[in-house]
Amino acid sequence: RKGMSWQPFRSRLRMKTDMHCGTLMLGFVARAFPYVPQHVPIFAAVPAAVEALALPQVPTSYREMESLLLHGMRATPFIVLGEDGKPLFPWEKEARALLEADFVSSRYGVALDDPSRSAEQGRLFETEVLLAHRRGSMTATQLEGYVWLRERETARLRLDPQDGIALKDGSARVSWPSLLGRLSLGGDRTRNLGRLWPDAAWEPCGELWNGIGMDVCGEWPCLRLDADEACPVAVAADEAFGGRGGFSVMTGRRFSGGAYVMDSGTPARDIGWRPDRAVLIELDGERCARVRAADA
Repeated sequence: RKGMSWQPFRSRLRMKTDMHCGTLMLGFVARAFPYVPQHVPIFAAVPAAVEALALPQVPTSYREMESLLLHGMRATPFIVLGEDGKPLFPWEKEARALLEADFVSSRYGVALDDPSRSAEQGRLFETEVLLAHRRGSMTATQLEGYVWLRERETARLRLDPQDGIALKDGSARVSWPSLLGRLSLGGDRTRNLGRLWPDAAWEPCGELWNGIGMDVCGEWPCLRLDADEACPVAVAADEAFGGRGGFSVMTGRRFSGGAYVMDSGTPARDIGWRPDRAVLIELDGERCARVRAADA
């Protein structure tokens, strides 16, 4: 059926500014993932596409674009690449140590009392960030991830996996590399956290990292994992499927009441979870994927 088949692409992005993709607070520290969670590029594409197509920046435009992308786009996390161009998977011990030593830092700030414009007592905070440049290097940090797209339409918009997002009247269009280069992937936009250089790389692909296979003809794209193979996406916690790995809470912004606000988060098995049997990973959720039996 037209519009059901997903088309997969691999993308590489170059960071222009430091990035904060936040997880849960720890005391006064705003913790950050050492990668870009899988839902962040999708939600970040909403305001970027509204701006690129010169749509009115009003709630109806954002809601229509969000509907288009939530039903027509899925992604893996975007992983930091090492100097050799290979991904630094955060579930691997040596890679995690390198990420935390060379690619992660923090910023300090303090909340201000508005009338006096002076610091409020006890309101010091720390924000972890993924660095735009590895320590000791002037080369921009690179991120790599995979994106699936399928044809979708709304009243005013058309999503084409090859050509990008366009207004149906033909007056404006933005290509996928151009849209990705416009994303603000994390943090407070007023502080320019998470900006990218506009030269996003984009190419069709047939498999993921380490040769992980995929199914693209169903309602949602699926990954095929063998037993004890590291899952590169966060998945909803399901007691019916055992395995090894930690847990995380995937938070993010949703459009509500005329503005983007933080949602309550979704508990999930963290990326790198290893199932105890062969499984399918269905990318149906907005925040995390779902585990299915391999013969489902």
